[in-house]
Amino acid sequence: GTPEAKPAIDLDLGSFDEVEERLNKILAPGLFSVQVKDWDSKYGKESGNPYLAWQLSTVDCADPDDNNTVLFMNTPLSGKGLRILVNFMNALGVKWEGGKVENTFLDGLIGMELKVEVGIRTWVDPDSNESRDQNEVKKVLPRG
Repeated sequence: GTPEAKPAIDLDLGSFDEVEERLNKILAPGLFSVQVKDWDSKYGKESGNPYLAWQLSTVDCADPDDNNTVLFMNTPLSGKGLRILVNFMNALGVKWEGGKVENTFLDGLIGMELKVEVGIRTWVDPDSNESRDQNEVKKVLPRG
């Protein structure tokens, strides 16, 4: 038989660099419109408490260079932190009165938009003790 043709590898590293930059880009503090990109359910390392980890992406920015910047936000699933999740749902325009949350319900939030107030905090890596600035979502608001 004839040897199978090897797949051609054609990597556009330009686009890779751009995506990388958006993950590490620091936005100036302010209000941004964002779209829900993804979610994951996790447990706190120290507390063991469950939370939802949201991945948000900026849209319609005044400075086009700020578009598609990835922001992360956690919403606790227990105690007083539940208020954050309720506020998040309200900002998305979703009426959620508590109760069981199905994955399909959360998947349905992907693509929805809201506004967030972004700040900057210093994060210290517990392993290397290196510190770096990163954005944090301070407040959620309806897209309006």
